[in-house]
Amino acid sequence: MIGNLHSTVETLLKELMPGLLGGSNPPVQLSVIGDRFEIDQYATDGGISEPRPDDRTDQFPWNGNNPAGPYALTQSPYPLPRRVYLKLTGGDLLPLREDEVRWDQVDSRSFSLNLRPNRSLTDVTGVQALYGVTAVFTRLKALQTVMVQLQSTNPTQLDEAAALAIAILELNRDRLIETARAAYQQGDYGAMVQIKTLKLLQGNRSEDGKHLLVLESETELKATRTLGSEEGAPIQRILSPGRTGSAAHPVDINLIVEG
Repeated sequence: MIGNLHSTVETLLKELMPGLLGGSNPPVQLSVIGDRFEIDQYATDGGISEPRPDDRTDQFPWNGNNPAGPYALTQSPYPLPRRVYLKLTGGDLLPLREDEVRWDQVDSRSFSLNLRPNRSLTDVTGVQALYGVTAVFTRLKALQTVMVQLQSTNPTQLDEAAALAIAILELNRDRLIETARAAYQQGDYGAMVQIKTLKLLQGNRSEDGKHLLVLESETELKATRTLGSEEGAPIQRILSPGRTGSAAHPVDINLIVEG
């Protein structure tokens, strides 16, 4: 299974059906199973992109005893723009002014905070940095199958849970798609998973007290690799040997035509 769709479905159903699915010994047992996804060979990128700007976001826990930091980005950033926020209770973001963020002159990934004396820190829960990098990427599209299994020894409660689960999944489709987003980062490599569409395919009840609902999602995975400072740099000058060029004439080629 890729992404958070399976856990998002389980959390939503338990939240909205506490009488049937909640508690340590619920009347109806819920499990979300299935880990199959099939790559769509006809709807994927033809190859890896050219180096281009890409966005990165890093989250840092709040340390009330040492709010200044320092903090370290996971990857080397573009010089500009770089934006740093205080994350507040409830998920709101409070942007910091340029003079409240000090970037290390040697290590471009490192920064510390120089917050205004009168800034309230009561509701601060973390620090978030948004910055750009140079990266190459490709996109994979896949069909992903998720199966919701409901089980109970009480046939009436089982039917009730299945009907309500269908209603909840249908009426909260947009919420599921939004919540199921996932982003993973390890070193220079990243994977961002996004659900594009979600639909209920089928449901069936078996003789052994189980009801199975089958969901299918169109999923896109964006695979990225951040380039180092020595990779992907734009060509600034093209010069023949012995030519120096200038800012006004970055291309200085000595053309020799033999007759």
